[in-house]
Amino acid sequence: LGNVAIIDHDMDFMSLYGMAELLVVEEQQTVVAGQVIGTVGESVGNDASALYFEVRHNAETVNPEDWLSMQLISSDVTE
Repeated sequence: LGNVAIIDHDMDFMSLYGMAELLVVEEQQTVVAGQVIGTVGESVGNDASALYFEVRHNAETVNPEDWLSMQLISSDVTE
């Protein structure tokens, strides 16, 4: 996966971002919504840019669409 950033979202959720050309964040750094964490690089064996994205809850893979929907609902409630 090349350069990988793993972000801890609390409540036993984490997101993984792989295949980054460059990571802008550093280990143990706090990040906020909308912050750039890295730049997208080229995928292995392909000239197109690509990003690996994964969400885990209690170390189990979660459908990212479900997690993103939950985040959108949560942000609507807090605004």
